[in-house]
Amino acid sequence: MTLLRFRRASDSKSIGVLTWFAVHPTSVYQNSTVVNGDSKGVAAYLFEQSVKGSDLVAPGFVAGFSQANVGDTSGNVLGQYCEDTGLPCSFEYSTCSDGKSQMCRGRGPEFQKLDKGISSCYEIGRRQFAGAQTIFVSRSLCDFGGVLFG
Repeated sequence: MTLLRFRRASDSKSIGVLTWFAVHPTSVYQNSTVVNGDSKGVAAYLFEQSVKGSDLVAPGFVAGFSQANVGDTSGNVLGQYCEDTGLPCSFEYSTCSDGKSQMCRGRGPEFQKLDKGISSCYEIGRRQFAGAQTIFVSRSLCDFGGVLFG
């Protein structure tokens, strides 16, 4: 993860962070009707809530979680399985009962909750937030004219 921390010159309070991490932001199933910001939105929300009221940040602090290293970087870390059979599958070699890959879905860390990926989305976002928070509070940031790189 890469994190930039932005500070006000007048008092050195942080006004925001911008992070990059290689995980595809879409983990909620396409048939979910829940409005959400997916894992990047969860991470931003958790980060902003964690610093609210802190003397180290300015009012209006904003956390941004960006995509990095685009590719097959799914947050659904437990592999792909057919929804109808429960057997492993891939888009190249579908083992789903209809012979198609549409029932082949990635399983996120909380897939057993059967909530169309909402709990997995939250967990994936929480993990990104935790990594960013660790960098944010570390002493190993490099200061380049008020912008801190970690």
